Amino acid sequence: MDSLSRVKRKEGYLVKKGHVRHNWKTRWFVLYDERLSYYKKKGDKEPVGYVLLQGCFLVSPCTEYTKKESVFRLTSKEGIEYLIQAVNNEERDIWSSAIAECIRKLEARDRKLKATADSKRLSQVHKRESYKESISKIRDIIDAMQDPNAGVPLDNHYCKPENRTHKLCFTGIQIVDWLLKWSFIEDRDEGVGLCNILLEEADILDIIDAMQDPNAGVPLDNHYCKPENRTHKLCFTGIQIVDWLLKWSFIEDRDEGVGLCNILLEEAHIQPVGMTSKNSFRRNRKDSRQMFIDETDALYRFSALRFSSTQDVLDFDSSDESSDSDEEPVKIPGGVIKGTIVKQGFLEKKGHLRHNWKTRKFILCRDPPTLYYCKPSKGDLPVGQLKLEKCEVKSVKKDDDCVTDPGLDPQQTQKYAMMLRTRKGVKYILRAGSEMDQLEWIESLQSVCDEPNND
Repeated sequence: MDSLSRVKRKEGYLVKKGHVRHNWKTRWFVLYDERLSYYKKKGDKEPVGYVLLQGCFLVSPCTEYTKKESVFRLTSKEGIEYLIQAVNNEERDIWSSAIAECIRKLEARDRKLKATADSKRLSQVHKRESYKESISKIRDIIDAMQDPNAGVPLDNHYCKPENRTHKLCFTGIQIVDWLLKWSFIEDRDEGVGLCNILLEEADILDIIDAMQDPNAGVPLDNHYCKPENRTHKLCFTGIQIVDWLLKWSFIEDRDEGVGLCNILLEEAHIQPVGMTSKNSFRRNRKDSRQMFIDETDALYRFSALRFSSTQDVLDFDSSDESSDSDEEPVKIPGGVIKGTIVKQGFLEKKGHLRHNWKTRKFILCRDPPTLYYCKPSKGDLPVGQLKLEKCEVKSVKKDDDCVTDPGLDPQQTQKYAMMLRTRKGVKYILRAGSEMDQLEWIESLQSVCDEPNND
């Protein structure tokens, strides 16, 4: 299934709510350019399901679902909703940002391809149009700039007027030199013009962030579309967004606002919703006319709606009506997890009896040094714990006896695995999702185990 989209953008464990039994299952998710696939376990060749990302709508966090934390919602083009839970809010934001960028790139690419097939792009009045013959080209340049091996060199640079050092940055000369080196431009003047466009791209992202501000952003509501006889959620009208841009002085008049919103549409930061805006989008795109409509019956929504983590829960009359079966987490009694949380995340744990692998959410704490593990569907309710005082932590090697356990593939056991040996000699074998994840867990575990006991 994934042969159509082989570039991996991110992978790891997430917990997904089922569509039939409504229970929550841990799945290994892989984000490709065009789809989000999920597997029963890591290493499986065929996914148990996938979501085609083109036309999807993402909301993070999913504020209307309050039964679990760190949940985001992905709605497919066909209207199928997927509730997905990450191990914590930080991981949720990383996943949702990565998925949102894939959605936006797909939409922008699709719109450009269709526009090219319909007719040649006519010149536009807008100041950006001299460089807009290929929106995807701008994105490709940005991706190339960030290439770890051949991208723009990053360094720490001292700014004398501020008397401070800025980290991981580059000079104006460096970026133009890089563009010339890789033949993205023909001369330095063209390079300066292209860099101005890149700066404007940053301005667009700032505007999108401001639009989604929980207190002062574009007002979101449910809007009824009479021709379709249906209600669209979490959207806004054409007039509302232009009014908002005028209110906060992003534009000087409504014509400029329509031009800016047209760019947001073409670059897929916003999507048309409902018949009026969709028909205008399809019809006017062919002739390179303004696709955005500054009217009350034209509805739009953000391609990716990312709420602030401090925003109050919004009531859009879309509360979850299903019960989450007997796997719904119960209220955690106070004091079950003790100490200061150092790290948390998903790991696989090898069973002591059946020698099978189970995915668990691990929570590493200090004071006292303890590693708790929970079923992912049970929230932070531990099913077990390891006391880490005088515990040995190391990566699993080929000659370790745990590799030769019956019924286990030695190579599979060894890959990204680590062993914890308690002071009583009991061994626990854990497996991370990547080499970096393994190294981070070993470092964190060793730092906690090495701390002096204050008791």
